[in-house]
Amino acid sequence: MPPCRAICVKYFSRFQSRLRAKRSSALIAGFSIAPHNSRLCHSSAVCAYTHCRAPSSLWLRKSSLRGNFLAHEDNHLTDRLPTLFVPHGGGPCFFMDWGPGFPADMWDSMASFLRSVADGVGRKPKAVVVISGHWETESPTVMSVEKNTLLYDYFGFPKHTYELEYPAAGSPKVAARVQELLTGAGFACNLEKERGLDHGVFVPFLLIYPDADVPMLQLSLPRGVDVADLAAIGKALAPLRDEDVLIVGSGMSYHNIPGILGRIPGQAEPSAAFDAWLGSAMEIEDEAERLHALEGWRNAPFASTCHPTPEHLLPLFIVAGAGGGDRAARVYNAKTLGNPQSAFCFGEGAGRWDRANAGSGELAARLHP
Repeated sequence: MPPCRAICVKYFSRFQSRLRAKRSSALIAGFSIAPHNSRLCHSSAVCAYTHCRAPSSLWLRKSSLRGNFLAHEDNHLTDRLPTLFVPHGGGPCFFMDWGPGFPADMWDSMASFLRSVADGVGRKPKAVVVISGHWETESPTVMSVEKNTLLYDYFGFPKHTYELEYPAAGSPKVAARVQELLTGAGFACNLEKERGLDHGVFVPFLLIYPDADVPMLQLSLPRGVDVADLAAIGKALAPLRDEDVLIVGSGMSYHNIPGILGRIPGQAEPSAAFDAWLGSAMEIEDEAERLHALEGWRNAPFASTCHPTPEHLLPLFIVAGAGGGDRAARVYNAKTLGNPQSAFCFGEGAGRWDRANAGSGELAARLHP
């Protein structure tokens, strides 16, 4: 591992409350900057390291701290939690050096956004239900365990990325509630007690809740269902938002892997066109009209180019259903190797993200009138 001037999350967490209170970059100067210490890191609650070029919740360069705490302190907090669709990157992308041929800051913007999510939500929920693009089953299935394990469902990455840890608890009680809600809405729902959280969950949540102190549940995507059914699943789950349970869809708004890695020329125009269509569809205020627009996603500009397979977009439709009549806002929009990725939020959390993380000035103006 190359030398890395970084801050270990074990010590960083001690200063987190002060950072939130002061919002001062001057405080950073007083931190102890140290190289990676594998013995210390491996004894931490969240264990891993990353090279100095890959900002993460575990090892943070001074420059990567900018924009970590983005919530506006004067926003009114309602009882109902927002619901979100977030990008989770590529494999363990935030925890490794991608090496020659890739920009050093390739994933920095997305990592910074994911770190902002906890503040954007506004308070720590009692549990999180995550729908990832990496788990599909015949019918909806929710994990029901006391303590989660991890499923390292990526291949060919550095050895240390298979040593990442995220020891979040599960919640059989919340799993039973998910099953109750889906069964009541006419969906058969199974309980899963063996599978671990896949990287569509633990990789982004290592940045969102790095202390692994919020119970995590994963809900599968049912195979072969249409957008209306996915939205109906989300709508059935919507009462969880009033029960202090955060619903998160984890995928990618652009998911052509060779394109993400810059191996297909001329992807900028197709990805931008699809991203513009998706943003316009999501920001339709009328719930029925928005759903109708999303049902036609396969006819959107360059849809098959941006999503050769649909699984990374499908969690968005569950989130849209859970969002119901709430306004949706695009809370992240930035390019990875020239191709835009977006995140969306329904509910009061939509206004909490800082202008710097919202993308363009025009988008920021819409989020912060």
